[in-house]
Amino acid sequence: MDKSTNIDLCRGMLFVLMANTHACSVSRLAGDSWLLSDLWLPTGWATVTFVVLSGYSVGFITSRRSPSAAWDSTLYRRAKQIFAVMLISNAIFAILREAVAGNLDAVHTAPWWLGFLTLQTPWTISGVLLPTALLLMCAPELQRRFRFSCWQLLFYMIGARALIAVLSIWVAQSSLAGSWGARFFLLEGFGGFPVLPFVLNGCIGIALGMLRNHSAWHWQRVILLLMGLQLGIYLTSYLPTSFASALFVATFGAAGKFAWMYFLAHILKLSRLRWLADPIELIGKYALGSFVMHRFFLHALAELLVLARLSYLPPEIRMGTLLACTLLLTWSLCRMRQSASWIDTPFRRLAL
Repeated sequence: MDKSTNIDLCRGMLFVLMANTHACSVSRLAGDSWLLSDLWLPTGWATVTFVVLSGYSVGFITSRRSPSAAWDSTLYRRAKQIFAVMLISNAIFAILREAVAGNLDAVHTAPWWLGFLTLQTPWTISGVLLPTALLLMCAPELQRRFRFSCWQLLFYMIGARALIAVLSIWVAQSSLAGSWGARFFLLEGFGGFPVLPFVLNGCIGIALGMLRNHSAWHWQRVILLLMGLQLGIYLTSYLPTSFASALFVATFGAAGKFAWMYFLAHILKLSRLRWLADPIELIGKYALGSFVMHRFFLHALAELLVLARLSYLPPEIRMGTLLACTLLLTWSLCRMRQSASWIDTPFRRLAL
């Protein structure tokens, strides 16, 4: 597989899934719509897989070089940038949410702002950026400790993910479920993205990236194994939920989704749809900016449909229009950014 562009292409494909999910939500599709079924794009894959892909990008790119203070500084700086984007974008979209709901007065109160820390004020999807930022902060230490033992890191992280899954299941059924620590670290995090499970998913991604450099043959076998496990996870959705199935899904679900998305990115690159891969890859190249701006595009387009008195259109047509136009606008913005080379950075693939 191509060693560099597949990362951007995979990230771009995850962006398409994320935009699709948000377009479905804004369009208010009926619960039984075929766009929410297995007949269409999967929902709920993008956020969990983004963090794994971020870890993979870091593990793959940095493990090809000797540990250095420069790389550590780059990762720490990128983590701070992502953290800042999380705070600013969450504030903007939370304020817009209150304005649409006619509750803008709450924004002028201290409890509303403090509620983001106490988990009383709902976060937006920007909360997923916190595990990503923390992952980048952890990456240099993991790279130093396990530079020559990626298998050991992979086994440790899978074991830790299983232990955290057991702890999360137990805590969710106990009196501790309402505590701030349990909600933040294990159950909810900011906006439904629990910190420890997501960071450990990213650490599994780091191990996979290091393994890719260590042995392409072994890496391919692990990816195929994870793809098989993901098929098993899909089959469990037709069975009654049990402790074993919940543990299985929590431990391997994110890595399995990553394996499938990376494999599909490789297939898309080699297929006759190569022309479609290029614009998706470009969006993935500037993923952090795409992540933020597509939300402005999506909600602005939804308002335009209302102003144009097209809100009567069937939800499926509204959803398709919103998704297609959002992707087109995002791609156009990325083209503009690409032409302005002075705002590009040599470490863009660490974006998300």
